[in-house]
Formats: sequence, structure tokens, C-alpha cells
Amino acid sequence: MSHSNHQPRIAVIGAGPAGILTAWYLKKQGYRNVFVLEKSGRVGGLAHSHTWDGRSFDLGANYVTPAYTEILRLGREVGATTYAERPFIAMRLPEEETGRVKLESILTAMRTRDDGSKVGLLTFAWLNLVYIYKRFKLRKVLDRPTFEGVAQHADLCLTMEEWLDKNELGELKRLFQLPVNLMGFGTVKTTPALYPLKFMTLKTFIPMLIKETPFIGRFSSWPRRFTDGFQRLFDRLSWQLNVRLNIDVQQITRSAEGVQINYRKPEQILDGVRWEDGTLNVDHLILACPLTADVVDKFLDITPDSKEGELLSKIHSLSYCMTTCHTEGGDLDGDPLAGAYPEPEMGYLPWGVAKQWLDSDFTQFYTRVDSEEGDVQQQVEDGAAALVKMMGGRIKDNEDNWQTYTRWPYFQHVDGEAIRDGWYDKLQAQQGVNRTFYVGGATNFELIEPIAEYAKHLVATHFPTQR
Repeated sequence: MSHSNHQPRIAVIGAGPAGILTAWYLKKQGYRNVFVLEKSGRVGGLAHSHTWDGRSFDLGANYVTPAYTEILRLGREVGATTYAERPFIAMRLPEEETGRVKLESILTAMRTRDDGSKVGLLTFAWLNLVYIYKRFKLRKVLDRPTFEGVAQHADLCLTMEEWLDKNELGELKRLFQLPVNLMGFGTVKTTPALYPLKFMTLKTFIPMLIKETPFIGRFSSWPRRFTDGFQRLFDRLSWQLNVRLNIDVQQITRSAEGVQINYRKPEQILDGVRWEDGTLNVDHLILACPLTADVVDKFLDITPDSKEGELLSKIHSLSYCMTTCHTEGGDLDGDPLAGAYPEPEMGYLPWGVAKQWLDSDFTQFYTRVDSEEGDVQQQVEDGAAALVKMMGGRIKDNEDNWQTYTRWPYFQHVDGEAIRDGWYDKLQAQQGVNRTFYVGGATNFELIEPIAEYAKHLVATHFPTQR
């Protein structure tokens, strides 16, 4: 780190939550020469909010819980208000495509076994208390800004289903399956326990249970949403930062002398647009974009056999899709909807549905994309239409009935073997090497609060306060 009188110049690649938050904390540390470069024409990344008929709908990041202490603090700082979400209704899928969806309370769904029988209420309550105790014991490992040291905890490398069985909590499988599937974190059968356990902090888990408790739940004010949409929080933060949109990074070259970023940017000339080449020279590089090899290999000078190349090659992501359209009739005119279960097996049936406002016909569908065969968008839309039919409703027949189709790589993570092999310790050792730092979902966990915690930790650890 330079300690000369001049202010270090820092480039942040990506204006999603990780990039905006890192630049914000650098600003708070006194850094003035921070440049955030974003490929798209907006900030927020996977925190994407859509406005329809004067209402804000979150197409990516959505809820905040009491665990979101840093995000809620930032929201208050920039005047972003929140409102309480209503209880959700779970959807039990039929065995055949011609069948009808059955709506149930989330509590009922969480207690339903694969064979359709129910876990007794007293048993279910006791197992939840056991989980709370076991999760409390893991707080010093999981409730930290980084995953350093997790390799020493072999149980966290098991799949979530294996972890539940080992801890005699197998009857809670459905409780975890619903949010893990809906939120895009794989499945309890495949995802390392480290991630769902990080997701289900006690400040998230306990309010979730309270919300679904009869009579008591109606008085709960959690979870909450940002009134203007989650993306608008990052819009507000970006107003005080040097963010450059529509920047297409071509090549990043790192050396002992510094970092050179070659890019292209559009320039509006009356009614036309022309692209211009540009160069930015900085002292430090912070990668806040997806860290998967298919992304960074396009512009970063990574040596495949280097520690950096090996580290980034271990990162996986899932292909997730948000589709929105206008619907009416059947179950779609009732309460907000949530995760579908059992796990969808028919075509591209969505894993979840949401209606943020009951007096709006704007409906959101969450779909996992596991194949690249055929017209994926059409298959995803057909899957949503099939589910709407199973719910006794229909997609409105007009020229703009389908509003959005957004597909993104989500849930950057490594497998259990990499966790066991000390991947997160190696990541921390790599920070700052070759003038490069990493931040985002891959560095901790792909939820905005853990990303904020890690960004704040990274800046505090590697960037001394400037005066």
C-alpha cells in the first residue's frame, strides 16, 4: 500500500452491491480517487428493481431481516425507507402437469415429508430449538465477515441434507428446502452446509419462524422490503461516488508499476452513438464483478497455472432466471406466493412465484436454468405459463403481457472438497497480491448483508485511513 503524499488511485470493476459498497467504504476511509466501472447502464447488479404502474418490484435482491444490520444502517443514512412484507403461502405442485396446485401455509409446507405425511407440531418445535442451539454454537465460525478457518470444520463441507441427518434434524429438510431452492442456492441435496447455515443466521431464522406462527405472526414486522426497491438503495449510494456506466473493459494489465485498464465507452453525438477507446491507470484493482473464470478471463491477465488462476477456477455459479408477466384469476388473485415444492421436475416449472402487491397483476417467476438446449427463454416462459394454468389462472392476453426476462449467473460458491482444502484461507492470502483485491458473493456468501460485511472488512484491513 502506498504511503506517499498523493492519494492512491483505485479502480473497482462492477457497480453491483459489492462494487458500490466497497467504493462507499473507501470514501468513508478518505479515498477520493476511486473509479467504479460498470458494463451496463445502471448500478445495482443483481439488485434490480422494476417500476410498473408507480410501484417498485424487486427482480433480484428483495428482503431484509434483522440480520441486515449494516444494510439497514446504510438505508437510514441515505433515507431509504422499508415496509413489512405479508406472510407467504407455499405451493404444493401436483404430480402431473394436468393437476392443480395446492396452496398451504408455509408452516404446513415446512412440516410436510416427501411422502406427504406431516411432522408433529411438538416434534417440529423441538427440532427448531435444537437447530437454534446448534446454529448458536457455530456463530463464531459463520457470523464473521470472512470464511477463514472453515476448513477446520469438516461438517460444514457436507451437503445440507447430510448435515441435517448427522445432527438428527432430518425432519427439518423441507424447512430449509423451501428458502434454499427459492433463493437460488442450489438444493439441500447438493449445496454444502456452509452456505444454508450462513443464510439461516439466528436473526433470520427466528423471525422467519415467528412470522409463520399462528396469531403471533401477524404482529411481526419482518421480513421487510425497501419501499422504492433494493436497487434504489445502491442508486442513492452511487450519487456520492464516481461511477462510470456503459464501460466495456477490454484488457487489464497488472505490473509492479501499477494497473492499466483499457476500455471502450459510448459517446452520444446528436442522434448517433460512437464508441471511443480509453485508458485508466490506477494503483490498485478491486474486482467486484462475478469472479467465475468465464467472466474474468475475458479481460484479466491471469496465468492459468498461477495461484490466482487455480483459485478462480474453483468458483461455480448457477444459472437463474426471473420472468415477469401480468396474470389474473385462480390462486393468483390471493395472498403473496412463495416457494414451490417438491422440487419442480416438469420442464421449466418455476421454483417460486411472488406478487409483491395484491392490487397489482404484476407477477414474478423464479426459475432455475439447468440446460442450454433449445430456446431457453421460450421454455422458461412456457414453464411459467404451465404453472399459472395449474393455479387456475391465466396470463393476460395483450401485447405487453410478458414484462421482463432476466437471466444471470448467481450463487458464486465452491464445492465441499474446495472448502475442505482451505479455499477461503487461500482467498484471503491472495488479497492484495499483484495489486488486486476481490469482493462479492464468492468471497463470503451471495446475500447483500454478507457482501457488505466483507466489503467493509476488506477496506478496513487493506486500506489505511487517508487524511
